[in-house]
Amino acid sequence: MHSTAALPASSTSPTKAPRSHMYHPPSDQFIAKMHTMYGAIGKQWCDNLPNHLSQLAHQWNLALGPTFELSFNYVCEATRLDDNCPVVLKTGAPTPEFMGELTMHRHYAGRGAVRCLATDAEKYAVLLERVYPGTRLLDAVTDDEEATTIVANLIRPSLYPAAADLHIPTIIDWADDALTHAVQVCTTRHDLIDINHIYRAQAIFAEHAQTTP
Repeated sequence: MHSTAALPASSTSPTKAPRSHMYHPPSDQFIAKMHTMYGAIGKQWCDNLPNHLSQLAHQWNLALGPTFELSFNYVCEATRLDDNCPVVLKTGAPTPEFMGELTMHRHYAGRGAVRCLATDAEKYAVLLERVYPGTRLLDAVTDDEEATTIVANLIRPSLYPAAADLHIPTIIDWADDALTHAVQVCTTRHDLIDINHIYRAQAIFAEHAQTTP
């Protein structure tokens, strides 16, 4: 998952009136990025996005609000009309990466993360609780040690044995790709980082991958 860590906060908030059902289109930059990233699949997804969101709003009885800052998914504020509860709707292109995110939202079950209220794997969509104030860690904390401590305190409760049917890339899969790429880059970009650091990281990871559950 590629989202920035957020400060832990209570999801409790004063009840608000439902927002407009009006579709809030993403920026041209977001659409161009989706086209570049996913090709024809990204273009088709963007073209169908208004209808897609309308279906999700009807399915989960939502009033949709403005979008958050978008990366590679469409994420917006919403109000669940059944109980007037503020929530977050997140949906993305039909890719294995988004399916992995959806799977992990279910797996975390609120441990060190926002609670997952509903999912639709066929529509590549997830409904999440809304946290307040929802400030990004990147924007709120400038001290690296303090920020690292906050992230560690979020990770700790999320560590939970994986079920046998949890089919996602493992940390070994991610590290193998990342370290291989790092070696390739550092052989031509000597200004980035000493390649010996990468080799040392590979050795440390290989050792701990064999001894850590």
